[in-house]
Amino acid sequence: MKQCQNRQHDWENLGVALLSLVLSVFFGFPFPVYSQQPVQQVLLLNSYDQGMPWVQSIVNAVEKVLEPEKNNIILHIENMDTKRIFNETYLQQLDKLYQLKYQTVSLDLIISSDNNAFDFLLKNHHMLFPNVPVVFCGVNFFKDESIVNFPLFTGVAEIFDDVETIKLILDLHPQTQQIYIINDYSPTGQAWTQNIRENIAQAHLEKRVKIRFADNLSSLELQKNIQQFDNKTIILLCVYFRDKDGIYYTAKQISELITQISAVPVYSLLTYHLGH
Repeated sequence: MKQCQNRQHDWENLGVALLSLVLSVFFGFPFPVYSQQPVQQVLLLNSYDQGMPWVQSIVNAVEKVLEPEKNNIILHIENMDTKRIFNETYLQQLDKLYQLKYQTVSLDLIISSDNNAFDFLLKNHHMLFPNVPVVFCGVNFFKDESIVNFPLFTGVAEIFDDVETIKLILDLHPQTQQIYIINDYSPTGQAWTQNIRENIAQAHLEKRVKIRFADNLSSLELQKNIQQFDNKTIILLCVYFRDKDGIYYTAKQISELITQISAVPVYSLLTYHLGH
């Protein structure tokens, strides 16, 4: 739980440590080194919208380490915005767009944040950015074999602590009989649900509490469900950006929507929900 609660605040420190190490290897010099260095070009490929708090933190960390103006670095930032729109046609259009934009750009490094950018690069790297090293972060459900054929890829996986969070809920609320887990039904949300199911089963938590996953609902239907809960239910809010009707919500909006109508405590695995 502590690890997950500190996620937002640790992004810049984690980014600084990771980037300082990896960039010194790829670029061959310690930071900061100023304008005597030749011009180098870096692409930061974000899966989502730069308005999201943790994406802002990643951008801030990259800029803090690279100090582009001082170090003669051109930093390109692309936001794939795949929380708002995500389908094969859109990804193909992004592929064409990046081909057009970067066909004459000699990149020295690509920094990738979160799963959709990581997966996009696994599929398109050999054609779009051949021979350009990739440093990734924020990748959920990472497996070593996913990059076994990608020697230029390295980075940091993101691991959330669902089991310990549920144990903490039960310690703090011993009257709890049900935990209501909220994920959306996007590919990311379904992957989270599957992973949480597996972790709960391995920890045998169903013997201690009933685990209920939210159905694919409109936001109004979700609110009606929540309003029926008594003090024997606790809500665990995970990944939720789009409801059944396709309406998009920011983390702040969905957090406030749920907590304002909930009579029971709301927990989360991700810090960007906290404080709302």
